[in-house]
Amino acid sequence: VPGRKVNAIDATGAGDTYDGAFLARISAGDTPFEAAHYANAAAALSTQGYGGVAPMPTKAAVDAFMANT
Repeated sequence: VPGRKVNAIDATGAGDTYDGAFLARISAGDTPFEAAHYANAAAALSTQGYGGVAPMPTKAAVDAFMANT
């Protein structure tokens, strides 16, 4: 699954964001491929702020990002 290009500021927490988003989507019934696409988008968004928690995106933010990229 290809990554997403963003203007990254800080990668702290990107892996945790990916893992959490992937598992949330698997739990919601997505295929591993669908979950990976979603998790890549969530992790990419999480690099656009400082720190490991504050920049974690909401589902609405991830959905909007995926719709526009």
